[in-house]
Amino acid sequence: MNRINVTGNQVLASVVALLRASLGFDESTCYEVANPDHVPSVPLTGDWWCTVAGGDGQFDPGNQDRSQCSEETEVIVTAYTRIMTDRTDHATDLLHDPDRGCLHMKHKLLSALVGKDLTTPTGDTFLRQFVWAARSSPAVTGEHEESKDLIGRIQLTFRIEFDWELEEL
Repeated sequence: MNRINVTGNQVLASVVALLRASLGFDESTCYEVANPDHVPSVPLTGDWWCTVAGGDGQFDPGNQDRSQCSEETEVIVTAYTRIMTDRTDHATDLLHDPDRGCLHMKHKLLSALVGKDLTTPTGDTFLRQFVWAARSSPAVTGEHEESKDLIGRIQLTFRIEFDWELEEL
């Protein structure tokens, strides 16, 4: 296949598709959101789930013309877990549970994305370099506003460099 120029829509869709395939998630446990800090609805099943949001981007002024424009952008993946079994102020289970602890989720997300070359549904690649991890938040806990479920979460920011397709409207 070829390396092609794409749109921001295709970038986020490719990240979601790769996460779903790598982690065995579906549309209820891995999906796009506009605000990476808003806690989404808690799915009915599964140990943990994640959201994907676009973040800040920078454009390369030396690599722009009528047909394409290079961008290095952030994709923010937030992983959530229902686990709140620690009975004290200790966070052993929240961090280390082997199925849904925050460090387990972090490892799974890093394994799914770091060093990967994203593809379109037709198999074409589009990255200028492989996906790389830029930042991670600490694990945090809280209560979902509507359901009152107690959840933990961790957020990872990945950097993705690609060329926007400007000729195709």
